[in-house]
Amino acid sequence: MLDLSIRVEGEFFIKFHFRNKYDDFKWILMAFYGPAQDDFKSAFLSELVQTCELNHLPTLTLGDFNMMRHSKEKNKNNVNRRLPFLFNVVIDSFDLRGIDLTCCLFT
Repeated sequence: MLDLSIRVEGEFFIKFHFRNKYDDFKWILMAFYGPAQDDFKSAFLSELVQTCELNHLPTLTLGDFNMMRHSKEKNKNNVNRRLPFLFNVVIDSFDLRGIDLTCCLFT
């Protein structure tokens, strides 16, 4: 059984702080939904960084980030290389791990 101790909502995320009742293990679940429009992606990345900086517990982060990590993930040639670069910097800075798609190239 889990206790929910804190719930935080941002513009692009919702975050839950949980505690396992049996062993008192505390952890965070963050669910993100990134904007599809490039104009809002910088604000999304800023919020992702600010939120991750506040996490001092083990954290599971999930959701649809609506961002590419590599140009091969795009099915068209018009690639904005700045956004994937910044997204990868955030991922590396917080030591986040991605789960690769196994059944298709694009979601």
